[in-house]
Amino acid sequence: MKDGSARAMAMQSGELQLTTQLSHADLEMLEKSGKFNVQKGPNVRIFMARFNLEKEYMKNPEFRKALVHATNKDAIVKDVVKGFVAKGPFPPTFDFAYKGEETYGYDAEKAKKILDAAKIIDGDGDGIREYNGKNIVLEFYARTGHGANAKNSGIAMQSMLKKVGIGMKINQVKSFGDILKKGDYDIVWERWTAAPTLDPLYFLQSSFGKDATGNRSGYSNPEYNKTIMNLRKESDKTKRNELAQKAISILLNDAPAMFIYHGLGSIVTSKNVDGIYRFPTEIIYIDHRTQIK
Repeated sequence: MKDGSARAMAMQSGELQLTTQLSHADLEMLEKSGKFNVQKGPNVRIFMARFNLEKEYMKNPEFRKALVHATNKDAIVKDVVKGFVAKGPFPPTFDFAYKGEETYGYDAEKAKKILDAAKIIDGDGDGIREYNGKNIVLEFYARTGHGANAKNSGIAMQSMLKKVGIGMKINQVKSFGDILKKGDYDIVWERWTAAPTLDPLYFLQSSFGKDATGNRSGYSNPEYNKTIMNLRKESDKTKRNELAQKAISILLNDAPAMFIYHGLGSIVTSKNVDGIYRFPTEIIYIDHRTQIK
């Protein structure tokens, strides 16, 4: 049964006793009924806005920091996507996840001060700051396959950036492969399964590693690359976690991308079903622990 709303109705009628991957609205409806066991939390999907570091203003780390400071991720999560605010690429429950405070937390006034200090100002008073004499109007791209949440997140960011004097145009296309090759973008919306094997290396190497195909931002930092190389060679779990956290801290400080939110993972079961547990990977185990009372 592919349709989530149909599965929610089937849970209510008793046709189903277990389901997952429901919309926030359907999940909330079942939860409020009090008739089901609902388990939910962040999953391994990370939704992020990647910056094109080939653009001159994006090469300036102060400009990127200002973009992050200007974006209210809490508002996007609350009003648009209903997920979980991300501090980094991995859910906070993972041992190798970033454990600190937001590196560049929401602060629109601070964003303005950073831009002013970098001499990125609105010289003609039209409300949009200029770079080399031209208004900064960022090109934001998302794929249609990413759904309404991607576009609506972009619209929310557009409104937030406008308040600090940065323009942004929203584009949603079937495929942005050619756009990425030509570099005709400033921000792309991406969705990654960050730790499909509950290990940090895959995402950190594939998405931001030197010469990685997923490194669309053109990001490179010698210290980051060295840390990833050490992570590849290290087998001790504790040391791997430490290296992953170091790499994440470097990413957050350099801000080649903005990690917006983690997806909402959920499992709903009837009250008479026991022994079903939710995992961030969204794999469901039905084994000797599973019982129907």
